[in-house]
Amino acid sequence: MKNKITSPILLLFPILLFGQMIDNFDAEPEAGYWVHEISANADPTLSYVNISYVTDPVTEGTGAMQLDYSAHNIEAWGGYAKIYHMHPDTGEVWDWSSYDSISFSYYNSVAQTGTGSQTVHLRLNLSDYGDTDPGYTGLGEYYYSFHYILDNDPGWNTITMPLLRNDDWGGGGFNLTGWAGDAGNGELDKDAIAGFHLEFSIDGGGDGSYNYGTIILDDFTLTGSQNVLTNPGFELADEQDDDFGWGIAIGGGHAEIVTDASMAHSGDNYFHIGVTDNWAVGYTEGVIPASVNETWRFSGYGKSISGVDGDFGAFKLEAKDADGTVLGTTGDVFLPITDEWGLHSLEFVMPEGATQVTAVIVASRWDGSECDYVFDDMFLMSLGVLDVIPPDPVQNVGAVPASYYNLVTWSDNDGEEGETYNVYASTEPITDISSPTVDVVATGVLEGSQAAVHYLHYPLEDTEVTYYYAVACKDASNNVGEPGSSDGSITNTAKGVPTISLTPPAAFAADGDLQEWYDSGIVPFELGATDNSYGTPHLGFGEVDDDDDLYGTIYTAVDDDYFYVAAEILDNVVNDDASSGWWTADVVQLCFGFYDQRGPKHVGMQRGAEPDYKMYFTPTGANSDNGAGVLAEHGDGNYFHEVFNPDYVFEFRISLDSILIDDDVRLIPANGTRTPFEPMVYDNDGDGLEAIMVLSPTNDDNAHQTCEVWSNTWIGDQSTPSLDMDDDIIANQFALFPNYPNPFNPVTTIGFSLPDAQQVTLSVYNLVGQQVVTLVNKELPAGYHAINWHAENMASGVYLSKLSSGGKTITQKMLLMK
Repeated sequence: MKNKITSPILLLFPILLFGQMIDNFDAEPEAGYWVHEISANADPTLSYVNISYVTDPVTEGTGAMQLDYSAHNIEAWGGYAKIYHMHPDTGEVWDWSSYDSISFSYYNSVAQTGTGSQTVHLRLNLSDYGDTDPGYTGLGEYYYSFHYILDNDPGWNTITMPLLRNDDWGGGGFNLTGWAGDAGNGELDKDAIAGFHLEFSIDGGGDGSYNYGTIILDDFTLTGSQNVLTNPGFELADEQDDDFGWGIAIGGGHAEIVTDASMAHSGDNYFHIGVTDNWAVGYTEGVIPASVNETWRFSGYGKSISGVDGDFGAFKLEAKDADGTVLGTTGDVFLPITDEWGLHSLEFVMPEGATQVTAVIVASRWDGSECDYVFDDMFLMSLGVLDVIPPDPVQNVGAVPASYYNLVTWSDNDGEEGETYNVYASTEPITDISSPTVDVVATGVLEGSQAAVHYLHYPLEDTEVTYYYAVACKDASNNVGEPGSSDGSITNTAKGVPTISLTPPAAFAADGDLQEWYDSGIVPFELGATDNSYGTPHLGFGEVDDDDDLYGTIYTAVDDDYFYVAAEILDNVVNDDASSGWWTADVVQLCFGFYDQRGPKHVGMQRGAEPDYKMYFTPTGANSDNGAGVLAEHGDGNYFHEVFNPDYVFEFRISLDSILIDDDVRLIPANGTRTPFEPMVYDNDGDGLEAIMVLSPTNDDNAHQTCEVWSNTWIGDQSTPSLDMDDDIIANQFALFPNYPNPFNPVTTIGFSLPDAQQVTLSVYNLVGQQVVTLVNKELPAGYHAINWHAENMASGVYLSKLSSGGKTITQKMLLMK
């Protein structure tokens, strides 16, 4: 690890208002500051850099550095002469990470003169010690920049380059040519700069010619205010998915970089984006590091060129963890863009767990008309952590019972401004809001609201439930205070809601005849204009006239092998024209998670142990909206879609193995598993997308962006997972079941099944990955097995049971509460 010097060296690094001086060249430095070097075979009388300091001409301060140079074309590739300065202390480096660019001014006093046909150009090179040992003294990872300025007329000019590797050959950045230096990480590590080099390089084939001239340098400075964008003005070469600059995604319309200096806000290029009844985005590619509680600002110049009124251009910031999972977002913040260039911005505080930030430019319009925008000179920067003091606990937390919901109330915190409130519920007294037993009722409740609705649901039948509540204040800098809790519990009746049945129709056939569903006794999810199964009728977008215009009835079931869906959609006009996108036709979309969801909901879609799925159903097939392609085709035995017009129906099933994406953990259906679940029915009566009927009251056509607005249901008829040991469990697969009871104190039972005799290991781990106990490590016969874990000597908290055999591993969460 390098020792990083972030404070300036006296005289050499004075602080400027908008940058940090590397060298102002006002006075001659101490002996040895500059090191001279020429190419291996060069004649020192023909290859040199002679340094002097002058007081005229200057552009900054009282002095400037004059370089009388000559470069000898003596090598097979030409030759060079250079001066360079390395950090005076071995093992130490300069940290330039607070700046985004480097700048110097030059006055080409005497243009180069040559004795042959070759030319000389100036290079500013950097030694990057980011991946070197403390005792290393070489060139490091060596970055070049190329400046063809030595034929210019006299006069002051300034060159500013981004401090990044962009492999530019024309003075627009730094190039890792590989010609010299040692291998590193392939990135210019601004926090590990060990030296800078001024090189005069001559081309040629070694014919002995040489070129000479005089140039004056001044104002060698780090500049910029931490704009982290690698291509803020769209001036650099930028390919899709190159982890550099910008990427685009288009639902419809266009998004591209255009070269037209007459249109650009500055430079030659700008970003052009527009849609007609659709969406398109440009987003930052690569990883932009961020930290929790940092305030980030995204800004840039925008201009409308469509000639229509309305705010359809937006900025968005997304906070992500190291795996790229979205933890929080501003959402689309629409901007008052006019037909004149204007500066627009938004700010966002990084939430807990954030390690990177993504900036997004958005165009979105859904009323059948177009919008067209140009953007330029984008700027993304961290403003740092502005406030780290958490708010006080919230006072006067309570709840008032109503019909199938509790109204949670509290008093806003005095002395806070712009704060929001997070509301929590649990069937046990709340001592830790991060506990898996604590549900999130609402997040980001605005100052002054002082109330949130907790809808009460229960599998299938109205049932009395008892809840405790807590409210935590999150201030404007994302500091979350200790929660304030209700004095006691409140009991109210929860509405019985449909679930995913554990008993699919015995005679299931994907043939469009839903009679087996009607006869099954399975309670369907119903979505209507005036009511739905959850008692919260809601349109995520648009309007419908009545239940004849649009009404959805959706059946679901699961067994050990398949997930089943059947739907009957009443729609007075069925339009299956998806030429403008599948979501513009009459279609059903289903979002769900195949895991037991307790505690906070996912913000972005996740894979692995808690996989989220999105799919949609068209006349031709059932399709993944997770990028997994066609899941089943009409008439293939797993999917059937029939349009009657009015109305349509479909039936679908998919193997629990086939649904998996990447490292998804397979669902082992267990009674009482609570799953994220959000059905949506789209309506197009001939004039484009008119409405989206949804289940969740918070789904405002953003279920495709965040799982936070998805509803919940259960698998089976229980509200918590359990296994009845007297049940006849058919062990035909490798499965680890949820422990019971859960939470527990201090003993719980862990059940698992094996399809055949095999060597198996069952262990328990804590959340930092430490194994705390091995319960089984031997060969067991096929069948169901149950093991008790006695945790008397373990601390309260979340543990993982892990079943492993033959390269397969399954985990389940367990909560010990003492």
